[in-house]
Amino acid sequence: MLSQRFTNAVRMSVISIMEQGFTLAAKSQTPPVAPPVTDACKFQSGDVVAYIDMQNLHHFLKENCRVPATQVHLPNLIHEFAAANNFKLKELRFYTGIHDATREPHKHEAMAKRIRWLERNKCKVVALPLSYYSDKGSGEIRAQEKGVDVRMSSEILRDVNDGLQRALVISQDKDISQAIKVATEMAAVRNVNFRAYSPRLEGATWEHNRLCGMHGIEFTTTIPFHVDLPRKHLRSFDDAGKAVGDPIEPGATTSA
Repeated sequence: MLSQRFTNAVRMSVISIMEQGFTLAAKSQTPPVAPPVTDACKFQSGDVVAYIDMQNLHHFLKENCRVPATQVHLPNLIHEFAAANNFKLKELRFYTGIHDATREPHKHEAMAKRIRWLERNKCKVVALPLSYYSDKGSGEIRAQEKGVDVRMSSEILRDVNDGLQRALVISQDKDISQAIKVATEMAAVRNVNFRAYSPRLEGATWEHNRLCGMHGIEFTTTIPFHVDLPRKHLRSFDDAGKAVGDPIEPGATTSA
């Protein structure tokens, strides 16, 4: 069952999107009689945007494909996966948590370097601060992602409101399906057919893979993701452990 928190967050996102539209309409004094379609919508009918929960993708690759995500060229992997299913991606968006720079400076910098690397590979990254809490049993301070699913859902809704008709969604969070359902209904009101796609694992023969996102997301069309595909996109590293052939970070002599 969907959490009430998530359902309310999706509802508030829809209200916020609609209120923004009403506000802009009210401020417009003399709108053109027939504005060009390109001015009315941010997206064209053939555009596809990929929405990727980075932590979920890491689990998917580790548990299902037996490949550490940190060794995979994720943008190339996602682009080939999309191309194999006749999609040309307009944009890749990664959503992730990031450690507090004061509490965990080394982990923060490691994640920051990965984010910069993705951005140099022409990806958009949405990084939200991790939430810290005290474990009731051990008393240890632990970190967890907070709000990534809601942020991803909100951006899907916003983009559908801006004319997006196709989305590739990579996540294991079942609550995302609610946003996809709402997005489909929003588009249908305007006689637009919005369709979301999610990966369906193929080719895995081992057991005990914890079912990490194997069967796709509800309310999406599932498309095959072969278990061996990530191995085609393993990054090369030199003897010092530096990645070879990646874009160089400005001001640096080696890539992150």
